[in-house]
Amino acid sequence: MSSIFLAINRNKRSLAVDVEDAARRAGDAPADPHVDAFVHNMRVRAIERLGLGYDAVAAIRPDIVYCVATGFGQDGPYRDKPAFDDIIQSACGLVGLNRANLGAAEYVPSLMADKTIGVFLANAVLAALVHRMRTGEGQHVEVPMYETMSAFMLAEHLGGLTFEPPPAASGYARILAGGRRPVPTLDGHISMLPYTEEHWVAFLTEAGHAEAIDRLQVRNRYERNRNIKPLYALLAQIVGGRTTAHWMQVCERLDIRPRRSTSSTTCRSIRT
Repeated sequence: MSSIFLAINRNKRSLAVDVEDAARRAGDAPADPHVDAFVHNMRVRAIERLGLGYDAVAAIRPDIVYCVATGFGQDGPYRDKPAFDDIIQSACGLVGLNRANLGAAEYVPSLMADKTIGVFLANAVLAALVHRMRTGEGQHVEVPMYETMSAFMLAEHLGGLTFEPPPAASGYARILAGGRRPVPTLDGHISMLPYTEEHWVAFLTEAGHAEAIDRLQVRNRYERNRNIKPLYALLAQIVGGRTTAHWMQVCERLDIRPRRSTSSTTCRSIRT
């Protein structure tokens, strides 16, 4: 068993079934009254050849929650194509963003699409189970990797194309402007993200750079976003002169910390 398999399936109980065995195929698993959901990530034609497509399983248990994680939506032109994490990262725009941001076409060094789809799939199954609890009806649920990850990416990167007519291009400008990254301190790195006007003003004042508040128009959200690249550059310049411990103390004192809501700011240390 691989390390990934063991990590993902930690603390789970499992039952191995040979789905190619005709005697098991009609099987006990979907018909078992204790089975609430049937989930797979095979291509639809492949699972149907094994006799475990939705219609076959629903014939055994009509109220089954049947959920399939497909590579591509079954009502689209790529319905029968295979998909892996790398393919979906490319198709949904992650690789393109890395090329625009980093200057190189790179995958995110994590199984980003696989794991994200797993979370969406779990939520979809839970929603279908709630529906069955309320109505007694099962559901056939599809969670396509490509379409789901595209929606995931477009939450912020649809940008100006959200509106008609579009006032700007696609993309989350504040991130794509560059400079938003962990910054070096005297003895390591720190992830430090002042976010609101109040926190930028407090940080710049504390750091002895109050003149930048007006120069970079920090008090105006729209102008602050336009000036975000030089603002991040100034943050990196300031932070580089002191230790990580110093800035962690500053973050604590100025309430720049991760326990607050998304309207506040975060400060994390990274040992290197």
